Amino acid sequence: MIVMTGLRIRSAYLLTVLVIFYCASSGLSTIFRLVNHRHLGWIYFHILGVVLPFIFFAYLSTIAFTTFIPMAGRDGPNSKLDFTLVAFS
Repeated sequence: MIVMTGLRIRSAYLLTVLVIFYCASSGLSTIFRLVNHRHLGWIYFHILGVVLPFIFFAYLSTIAFTTFIPMAGRDGPNSKLDFTLVAFS
């Protein structure tokens, strides 16, 4: 990530969302397991830490599709819309 920051590529910080949520959910679930080791409530923290970034990236991909599909349709019949969709998938 330091190399990508040095190259001025700011999209590398999107991956930190995954890392931060995973580390936070793992830390919370570990603390909860140590305090309350008989119950399975720690799994809810971990599931929440996995599901929230998934929803965020699903939202970003939906925005990308709703933006670029109409734009690619204006290029005419010779445009390669399939390659654009594969690049965003």
